[in-house]
Amino acid sequence: MHAQTQPIPINPLTMELNEFYLDGDLAVSRDGHFAAYALQNRTSSDKRTTLLSDSSMGGCTIWVADLRTGNVQALTNGTGSSVMPNWSPDGTKLAFYSDRDGVPKVWVWNRLTGVTRPLTDSPAAPYYSAPQWAPDGNAIVAQFADLACDAKCAVGNNIHPSANVAPESTPGVQVGAAPIVLAYTPAPATPPPGGLDPTFRPFYPGFVGVVNVTGSTAVRRLGPDDSIVRFALSPDGTHVALIHMVGAMAAPVIAPVLDLGVADIRTGNYKVVTRGIRSLYPQPAWSTDGQYIGYITFSLKETVGGGVRKTYAANIVDVVSGSIVKQALDEDPNHHFVPCPRWSASGDSAYVVDRRGLWRYEHGRFMFVAKPDGRLLLDLVPGPDGRITVSNGAASLDVIVRNPATKQQGLERFSSDSHTFVPIAVRNMYLTLTVWGHTGAVALPNGSFAVAAESATHPQELWIVNTSGTLHQLGETNPQLALYAFGKSTVLQWRSERGELLRGGLLLPVTYHPGHRYPLVVFVYDENGSDEVNAFGLAWFNMQLLTSRGYAVLFPDGPFREGYHREDITDDVVSGVEAAVQAGYADKQRVAVMGQSAGGYDVAGIITETTLFKAAIMIDGESDLVSFYLSMDSFGDAIGIDWLERENGAIGTTPWLALDKYIANSPVLHLDRVQTPLLILEGGADDESPSQQSDEMFVGLRRLNKEVTYVRYPGEGHVELDYTPADQEDWWNRIFSWLHRHLY
Repeated sequence: MHAQTQPIPINPLTMELNEFYLDGDLAVSRDGHFAAYALQNRTSSDKRTTLLSDSSMGGCTIWVADLRTGNVQALTNGTGSSVMPNWSPDGTKLAFYSDRDGVPKVWVWNRLTGVTRPLTDSPAAPYYSAPQWAPDGNAIVAQFADLACDAKCAVGNNIHPSANVAPESTPGVQVGAAPIVLAYTPAPATPPPGGLDPTFRPFYPGFVGVVNVTGSTAVRRLGPDDSIVRFALSPDGTHVALIHMVGAMAAPVIAPVLDLGVADIRTGNYKVVTRGIRSLYPQPAWSTDGQYIGYITFSLKETVGGGVRKTYAANIVDVVSGSIVKQALDEDPNHHFVPCPRWSASGDSAYVVDRRGLWRYEHGRFMFVAKPDGRLLLDLVPGPDGRITVSNGAASLDVIVRNPATKQQGLERFSSDSHTFVPIAVRNMYLTLTVWGHTGAVALPNGSFAVAAESATHPQELWIVNTSGTLHQLGETNPQLALYAFGKSTVLQWRSERGELLRGGLLLPVTYHPGHRYPLVVFVYDENGSDEVNAFGLAWFNMQLLTSRGYAVLFPDGPFREGYHREDITDDVVSGVEAAVQAGYADKQRVAVMGQSAGGYDVAGIITETTLFKAAIMIDGESDLVSFYLSMDSFGDAIGIDWLERENGAIGTTPWLALDKYIANSPVLHLDRVQTPLLILEGGADDESPSQQSDEMFVGLRRLNKEVTYVRYPGEGHVELDYTPADQEDWWNRIFSWLHRHLY
């Protein structure tokens, strides 16, 4: 069958795909015979879930692959959503979280009998850690809650319900209902920089408990009663490490403050090992002998512009004494995930990677080991038990790499004898789960690897990589796509007006012919867009829908200086367009720009700085930094403060200390410069970028007699991926129509 080069139709089968659930790991049985993983289809009619009252866990199905035969089957295809599978030590059972009977619970599937049953009637409350088995397989440690996490419970615990649940406006609100009251009492004294925020409210109701697999199904609590965000069972099954959220930093950056504690399963005793950890929910990693725990933390570094940036460190703590050995790691530019330390099977050493290379902890200290030339290390490759697989005694270990120039990713083997990294399989692919900070590659006992990966022209799949580097696909996650041809990708390189070396991922039209120039759509979202060049569809919106309609799509890098966001992003994007024109890909007279969320903010700023673009599309973006800084969601929590003080907004401080920067970087205050027709798309129930931001753009442009169209989708949230199929179809068709109208 020949793939079709005609436009890919817009329907539930092609708009949203079966993709790996990004907050879960690839789970492989200890014998290396079976793999389990969650695939998510967010257009599923049953995408809403009670696992957390958040659609990010909706529409998930557990799949099981026989790695020997290649047979793949959907285990939980049906009602509800199921995530985070984990194999029993003997590989005969699989535990996972699911709300398939309407209440989130821990479920167990028996591979030998085919029976699937809830482990207990106690409601589960999964967050980041999968259910974990005792070494003898007779008990499971998991996250539970006192109440099922439905929308009512979520409001009481400050967990946001699905955007598809809350109505956009007053039609769903009964007149005379009880008023919502928000009250704040100032703290007695201003907390010192780095101190705890006195207004912090624990937002997560989950606790950790242990349940017998047979006999009594009562849940026995371990440690604190709530706000446990991660946990890890010790190798001997006697203790559980708990990451407990206790507060949030008040200044200069809002961020979680955590305690690392250990609960004794036998006695129930709990003690805090170390307090005041600053990190984004680190995964604790036990040494083989249970004496040490490794984890990642960050500290704050002041930047030239007066803001702050995170620098990371690997930590090894002695569980008994609480003494800590720390190794500073490289900074975390461009939202690179820093993986947790991984212990060797022997237990006498631990390894961690950063942008500089490979580090080893041994005999109470960290040592720098090596760095591959021209590649970055993304993670180490564990075995099925989560330990580092060491080949030839202690002579070699396997790592995941990325070439920052070509953007190729893959597997390499480090040899301590020769101090070199030897490629196993490095190519134009994107290791899906690894890039998002989870285990996406597992070394199998037979010397091969199970890998979750995709490419620009091939959607996400499970692969076996043998020792010679050959890839063998297991199953087919999206067979409906076999009918269609897809555009190929390449890396484009240029220098900005500021002199910075930049790259972009360029997705070519399906019918691309060298020497022919095509209309170009620039998709912008700050930071390193070029890293996505080998991701299927180039971005979280499937841009192959545009390439099948004759467009080229550029996803450029977008670095910026604090306080100069609007100016620098425009420089990055315009210089990237010039590079695409000079390389012969793009028609300069037919160029559009689009972006979502922070990228929508980029679009709003870019069209106030240049008239290069013939059309623009702003999706769920920000426009007025002062009002966004002061905005709050439906639960009374601030939305924009964290974003503007330390993330993509990158002002680096408050409007009271840098009002000039807030004014300079608020597109809505510069709309008189706009000459580009703008389409605004917005979810009416968006709690991350409130529709007020889009309202201001529309009202301002209308008042200035500029061409603008504003489409708001009632009841929909921040991300189009979670829209109803009908709204998604309308959303895409409006984009196609807008681009065709202005570029053809």
